[in-house]
Amino acid sequence: MKLRSFAIQFVLAASLLGLALLALAYAMPHLMRIPDVDSSIFQYFGERMREGQLPYRDVYDHKPPLIFYLNYWGLMLGGGSRWGIWALELIAVGSSALIGFTALKRFYGVLPAWVASAGFLMNLVFVHEGGNLTEEYALPFQFAAIGLLLEMERRRQGGWWAFCIGVCIAMASTLKQPLAGPLVATGILMLWTRLARKQWRGLIDFIWLGLGFLAVWGGWFAFFALRGIFPEFWEAAFAYNFALSGISTSQRLDALLEALYFLQGVSPFYVLGFTAWMAGIVYLLFHEDALLRVFTSRAVGWLAGLAGLVLVYRGMLRSGLTFSRIGEMSLYRRGLLVVGVILLVGGLAYAFRRLDRSFYRWLLRWQEGHSTPLFLPLAFAVIDLPVELGLSSLSGNNFRHYFMALLPALTLLTGFLVWWLARPSKGENSNLIRKTWVVVFMIPLLLTGVLNNIDKITVQQDKTLTEVIEYVKQHTDPEDYVLQWGNLPMINVVSGRKAPSRFFFIDPLFLPNYTNEFHTGTFLAELQAHPPQLIIDSRPLIQPLFYEYNAADCSKLSDRDYLEELARAIRPKRPISRSISDYRDRYFKPPQIPPGMPEVYRWICENYDEETVLGEWIVFRYMPGRK
Repeated sequence: MKLRSFAIQFVLAASLLGLALLALAYAMPHLMRIPDVDSSIFQYFGERMREGQLPYRDVYDHKPPLIFYLNYWGLMLGGGSRWGIWALELIAVGSSALIGFTALKRFYGVLPAWVASAGFLMNLVFVHEGGNLTEEYALPFQFAAIGLLLEMERRRQGGWWAFCIGVCIAMASTLKQPLAGPLVATGILMLWTRLARKQWRGLIDFIWLGLGFLAVWGGWFAFFALRGIFPEFWEAAFAYNFALSGISTSQRLDALLEALYFLQGVSPFYVLGFTAWMAGIVYLLFHEDALLRVFTSRAVGWLAGLAGLVLVYRGMLRSGLTFSRIGEMSLYRRGLLVVGVILLVGGLAYAFRRLDRSFYRWLLRWQEGHSTPLFLPLAFAVIDLPVELGLSSLSGNNFRHYFMALLPALTLLTGFLVWWLARPSKGENSNLIRKTWVVVFMIPLLLTGVLNNIDKITVQQDKTLTEVIEYVKQHTDPEDYVLQWGNLPMINVVSGRKAPSRFFFIDPLFLPNYTNEFHTGTFLAELQAHPPQLIIDSRPLIQPLFYEYNAADCSKLSDRDYLEELARAIRPKRPISRSISDYRDRYFKPPQIPPGMPEVYRWICENYDEETVLGEWIVFRYMPGRK
């Protein structure tokens, strides 16, 4: 019997690895001949690091360091080929599925755990965007943290278990800081279990958790300090990201709503996952008596009243203690005011009139049990999903791959849903109808993803990019520098031409509340030291390259007022980015001209002449002192 069980689980595990291969097949280098934007950025880092250059000092991006070293190791593994990077991707995705399957089968059983893990793999395609991304490499660390947490709490242990959880979450965050999202659900769940068991000494486990987290980040801090580039590391990986996430509350809420809309329409897997989230909350309330008591307690009324008071304050007051007139209030502020009043009045009534007792007795009629063995994975997923959704929309950019961070929680929730469908009725060992439901359930869960994965297994090559890259190869020598003015570093990566500056893509030079004369001055000095033979202007909307075709007019580009007038005339005519919708157009602001950028514009104008136009892109040739 044990041998048969082992053989079945071995086959299921092997099938997950096969599905992982299918999920990443379309991203193999011989099919995806031009990597996507972020992948190209990270690969360019890896290539420069193989030459001895250092991240942040010699090449610039705002991600934490692990993604750059993974690309460096991948290129070393592949002998300079992208195949080594792709192999690391396969290891990351395949191990994520296996870790998730191993963790979930202890709670849901083998079949629900396998279906959930297979669903994760087959629906990765909708948010994968070519791969070699921070969210993708974070998946095994996130799944490992979840698996360790569930096992630690199941065994009622701590110490080194908590330390290892902290290490895993920190490793994910050294790819991208918001990927530490599981830390929230981990902390809440650890606190709940220790307080519920009155295990006061177990609170020391939070110290172990913090030590594990700090050990990883402390190692990186020490590494860059010893290399003498800690200031550059801190400024890029932290200061830049603080400025990047500095958007308005209304834009952040808009981004969150757009994210929900996108996820509900992209695949049945995500719809079922959010459905399971709502069902999971109800299931926990009626199967975990301690949770039901907390949910119906008087403190809930006080918290609702406090939240209502905050919303009333945000709705009525513009800033400080300055009241808004009703007629001047935006729809957003009126909404805050209405919701705030409802919460304030309802919460205070609930608390003062002691409605908690009657509410608890009323809900108690539907309670099916005092505790459930599914509490740990289900409670984690219920907490983690909204946290990850909020963190994924934090910057307001809403690129598809940001939502890979939701996949661990959605996998746990999908496993719960399959378990609920497959569970036998009372007094029955098996139920043919329920198992049939599971098979029916698997069709939309897996088939949509399978078909999309198969459909994408073809040669993918953007026509305009291919034309530009071929032009660069034919009209420059391998040792020449080429600058792409925009956010298309794949031109440098695929053509094999280096950029003349650490700022090999233009985004960091146009970030409000961040870019200063140090950045633009460094950029100009590096352009002058290593003049690129070609500048490819992809005409980015919010990072314009202003240019005068009459060389005598180049001096105009030193006039900030003149440049700002040109900038004010810019309007969005096409999507600003590859995000999931065009909602950002509603928040479009004319590009700001960073300090020091006029000098860059003038130098380019005085030393470069238009050579050709490829599609909508302009190619400039180095012609020093043109007239």
